[in-house]
Order: sequence, then structure tokens, then C-alpha cells
Amino acid sequence: MVMRYKPISEVSRQALVWAGLSDTQAAVYEALIHYGPQKATKLAFLAGVPRTLSYKVLDELVAQGLVIKKDESRAVSVFFPVHPLKLKERLDKQITEAQDAKVALHKLILDFNAMLGTVPEQELYSRVAVYAGKAALGPLSATERSTLQKDLQNLLAHLQK
Repeated sequence: MVMRYKPISEVSRQALVWAGLSDTQAAVYEALIHYGPQKATKLAFLAGVPRTLSYKVLDELVAQGLVIKKDESRAVSVFFPVHPLKLKERLDKQITEAQDAKVALHKLILDFNAMLGTVPEQELYSRVAVYAGKAALGPLSATERSTLQKDLQNLLAHLQK
């Protein structure tokens, strides 16, 4: 029997998913926060996930530092949620890393442009002037106009073939 996870709160579930948890991880973590420390079997029921999947998800959450597993001799393991501030710290770290990557990429682009002597695209467009009709030929020298006319005639001849 497959159970569908019904979130305790749509807002909290979405926040957990945005923070980087899968839907199943969010379901298990949210149930732990809402109902407190639980054994895996009961937690699977409360979260609405298959029992066998809950063990895998709990191991993932333990590895991420969001859940603590307490083992006692001759007793079933109990899982405790870590405060959600841990997720915020993780997101803050990811944001900082992304900002650092953006700065490094920008520096790389500038280095690349300097090395090749290229001009950034927005600067290139600011240098372009567009003329229409006969006015387009006005700023050209007689030699440039002649070359352009020959090129256009060759192009038209090629297109007519």
C-alpha cells in the first residue's frame, strides 16, 4: 500500500523543499519536527512514506546533519530532529558559495576578454550605428561603396542561381 504524504503545512513543506530537501525528506523531517522524536516505523506512518523508504531517508537526513539517531543497546533506534536553523545555515553557505562563484566567473570573463582583446557585448552594441536606405552608404568612402556594391551584386547573382 502506497501512502501519499499530506503535508502538515504547505508552507513549511515548500520551505523545506526550497531548502534542498526532496519531497520525501521534507515529509519525514517535518513529521519529526511536528511530532517530536520517533522510531522509524512510527515516523514512516506519520510522514506517510513507505516504512522501507523511511530508513533510507532517515540515513540521508542523518548524513546531512538534520536528524540525530540515538541507538541504545537492546532498543530500537529513535530519531531526533535538529533545529531548522541548520537548514538556514546550509542555505546561507550555498548562497555565499554561489556569490563567490559569480564573482570568480565575472573575473574570468574580464580576463578572457582582456586576453583576446574582445569587447563585452553591451559595449560592442553601443558602438554600432544603424543607417537605412541611401543614408547607409553616405558615411562610406568611394572604395568601400564600390566594394559593397560588388559584394551585393555577387550575392544577388548567387541567390538567383
